[in-house]
Amino acid sequence: MSYTEEYVGVKFRHVKEGELEFDSSLNEIALQLQKALSELPPETLEGVTGNISARLSDGILISATRSKLKNLMVPQDLSKVVENTLGGDIIRYYGSKIPSSETPMHLQVYQNRPDVRFCLHLHLPNLEKLQLLNRFPITKEAYPYGTWELAREATKALGSNDFVILRDHGILAVGNNLDDIIQKIISISQI
Repeated sequence: MSYTEEYVGVKFRHVKEGELEFDSSLNEIALQLQKALSELPPETLEGVTGNISARLSDGILISATRSKLKNLMVPQDLSKVVENTLGGDIIRYYGSKIPSSETPMHLQVYQNRPDVRFCLHLHLPNLEKLQLLNRFPITKEAYPYGTWELAREATKALGSNDFVILRDHGILAVGNNLDDIIQKIISISQI
């Protein structure tokens, strides 16, 4: 049942605007992200397992492509996306690495959900079981990772909820409070 797709890199056009300069505000957010990730069960963070982001006043701070959430390094594993118009335009960023492959999905959520401050996407080991339970919103189809089609479908299926299953791919949890997101994922990972 599990949909597997070979990773071929990011699927969006991107332009690096410069290095990511951390000020006290960005450092505080980065430490929040690291702390939240450290509270997740180890099996949810094996390998390259997903991505995390935070809304900023002038963009988003997002884990960089191929970063390991289990050992997220600051600042090298974070990128700041500063400009994007949905629909495939160039994503402009600051940082030493390209933003996560799922940057389009994070941007789509933030555009459609002004109440959301954080997004966390993971590939849970119990995904097949979660899909069979039919207790959570789920995308109608499996779309290739990192595409605008997946971003639109994820946002549509998410609606006003704080959790959605990305069919045969993973999950997306969103909210205004990182602790709430982490507790939801811990609960769901134990199903």
